[in-house]
Amino acid sequence: DKRFPLPQVLIAEDGSEVRKPKKVKQSWIKRFNLDTMTMGTAHDKNLRKKVQQFVDEKQTDMSYEEGTGKENYILIDDIDQADYKEVMHKLKPGKSPADDGVINEMVKRGGKILKPTLLIMYNTLLDLEIIPQHWKHAILVPVYKAGARQVTKNYRPIGKTPVLYKIYERVIDARLRAVIKLPPEQCGFRHGYSTHTI
Repeated sequence: DKRFPLPQVLIAEDGSEVRKPKKVKQSWIKRFNLDTMTMGTAHDKNLRKKVQQFVDEKQTDMSYEEGTGKENYILIDDIDQADYKEVMHKLKPGKSPADDGVINEMVKRGGKILKPTLLIMYNTLLDLEIIPQHWKHAILVPVYKAGARQVTKNYRPIGKTPVLYKIYERVIDARLRAVIKLPPEQCGFRHGYSTHTI
């Protein structure tokens, strides 16, 4: 947040000050357990080959098991323009990008030129049941909660993922929510729910 930049001096658990940039960085890494994660952008070397092979062999007609209702195959049905339009309508402007540099406005203004290309990509990934490796990496941004700003435990992480992944993720999420009935005790990750709902 530009209004509240991260402090250059931190307070360690023992109360001492952490001033050296290298140790400040290590404090953030320890806070969010980043040392156990793979850092940077890594691309799946086999992804291009898998996609090309699938496109070459793809059949135009998909067969479903006899007697299968729509509620069962909705998860594997092709992503269409209606799915895409609904998600795009909810994309908010002014959001900072992930490490690929693509912002929401770029995708929204792509219009009729970009939409068919993205639909082909999303349906190919859906049929192959794969996700590009670099979509699995996020930029973690510490967001202040409460208490002393120099204490790392008073921050929570926000992950910035690629907007192209967000679109795909939200389409799948909408399909899951359409067929899975969540119990009333499930308050996390639900619109209109909070820890005080029950």
